[in-house]
Amino acid sequence: MSSQNQPDIEIYVKTKDAETIKNWLSTLSSRTVEFSKKGDMLSTQIFVVDHIIDVNVLLKAQSGFSSIWFDSQNTTWNNDLACAQQFVQDTQIQARCIKSSWEEDETENPDCWLNIDNEKTTEIIWK
Repeated sequence: MSSQNQPDIEIYVKTKDAETIKNWLSTLSSRTVEFSKKGDMLSTQIFVVDHIIDVNVLLKAQSGFSSIWFDSQNTTWNNDLACAQQFVQDTQIQARCIKSSWEEDETENPDCWLNIDNEKTTEIIWK
């Protein structure tokens, strides 16, 4: 785990299937992953190295994509893109993440996203 990690990680994945997401999260955790439902949000914790990481999943967040939000800087990824790339590699399912960093940068377009699939990563405008 790098001290350069973002304060949290969020990716969007092209599946609305909670089991698919749960199965992927289980590969990251040293303990069994179970969801609890809070409104439209599914919540869980994963155990990575010596850290407990809160994870929230919103199925059908936008345009057929579900949001996976890791509420911790103690993930194994330095940024959203690294997480999205691992998700795609592990599941063969398309993912998206914001192009800009978590820090405010007035030169970045907030609608500019990265679309990651098995073949390439491309910039898209996603509203």
